[in-house]
Amino acid sequence: MNKNVWTVSLVNRHIKEQFEYDPEIQGILVAGEISNFTAHSSGHWYFTLKDTASRLSCVMFKSYAQRNPYVPKHGDKVLVSGSVRVFEPNGQYQLYCVQMVPYGEGELNRKLEILRQKLQAEGLFDDSHKKSLPAYPEKIGVICGEATAAYQDVKRTVARRWPVAEIIPFFSLVQGAGAKEMLVEKIHEADNAGLDVILIVRGGGSLEDLWSFNEEDVVRAVFGMKTPVVSGVGHESDTTLVDYAADLRASTPTAAAEHATPDIDDVTEILEDLRNRLVNRIRAISAENSLREDLLAAKLLRFAEMFSAKKKETDLLKNRLASSCRTIYQNELIEVRNYKTGLSVSIKDRMSEARVNQTKLQSDVLHAAHMFYEKQSSSFRENVKLLDAYSPLKILARGYGAVYDEKGKTVRTVKDIHVNETISVRLTDGTVLSEIKEIKSHEQ
Repeated sequence: MNKNVWTVSLVNRHIKEQFEYDPEIQGILVAGEISNFTAHSSGHWYFTLKDTASRLSCVMFKSYAQRNPYVPKHGDKVLVSGSVRVFEPNGQYQLYCVQMVPYGEGELNRKLEILRQKLQAEGLFDDSHKKSLPAYPEKIGVICGEATAAYQDVKRTVARRWPVAEIIPFFSLVQGAGAKEMLVEKIHEADNAGLDVILIVRGGGSLEDLWSFNEEDVVRAVFGMKTPVVSGVGHESDTTLVDYAADLRASTPTAAAEHATPDIDDVTEILEDLRNRLVNRIRAISAENSLREDLLAAKLLRFAEMFSAKKKETDLLKNRLASSCRTIYQNELIEVRNYKTGLSVSIKDRMSEARVNQTKLQSDVLHAAHMFYEKQSSSFRENVKLLDAYSPLKILARGYGAVYDEKGKTVRTVKDIHVNETISVRLTDGTVLSEIKEIKSHEQ
């Protein structure tokens, strides 16, 4: 048995001296994840650094903690500088820290938050800058990596939902060196290609993998796009600054393609409904025109009957006139027979007077018939003008429109319609379909 007996204090002091004299563990840098962080009322920080295999107790005294610009929280990845020493009273060794900075993803998160706040303050993420997506896009641009699952997901989704659209890819690096510059180039190229909508898509990954979509140049390029843009970067839980700047953020590339396209089955159903409503409206207009023609034909028939009656009356007057003339002529012949000499009135003069009276009477009758015909013709023309003036088509030609609800019924008051309903407005040269966003009554 060893005759040298150590006290506990001596053992702990010896171990402490061994640690302090070992240069390998003095003034070192240690990376790890913060756990059990405690900011003590004394001002000291106590915490544990851990990795996948081990833990290391740490302390940062008040004098160093007050000067440190970064206050950690549980789960942060940090890089600390300090020395490993032994706390002699209880024989515990720990890392005495003098400085701490974010490290790895923790540092990226800090940079990301700083840039997010900066761009948000400039208004790059405001809803007032968001553009509406086209209802029925014909050309869809896709900015993505070449031969990636994200691009295949977009193609399959568009082919299923809206196969009439043309997909135009703009392949780019999406991570690593040169990705930022190429993404900016492809964004400008796609924005000037005359597209209806642009998708920016990428599969999931770590924060480092997705960092190209957090680069300030890329975010500003997306904000400046004239073409509506949908972002679908990463998985549902991933969010990048490009998502904030885009006009619409989708959780995945597939979701981005779904947001950008209508469902062709829904569109077909809408078109069929519109076709039926158009056919019904044409039939209604045709019926209205037929009724109007029938009314005009009836008026013309009544006018013809009246004109025929007046013609008969005129013919009767002419016959009576002729009969009177014959009677006068016969009376003149009798008078000639009865008087041989000394006629009081010349027969020739009486005959001439009778012919004058006959001509005047005939002229008066014809004038009366002509005046009656002109009066009836003028009345008929006025009625036709009146019918034409009150024609619904004439009203439409003056800039008005006829409004019908979804069932094809005429809308006469705002009480007949509701918000989000679809109405059709008949104009003189076509029909406009509109969705009601707001209703304002003149009574308010």
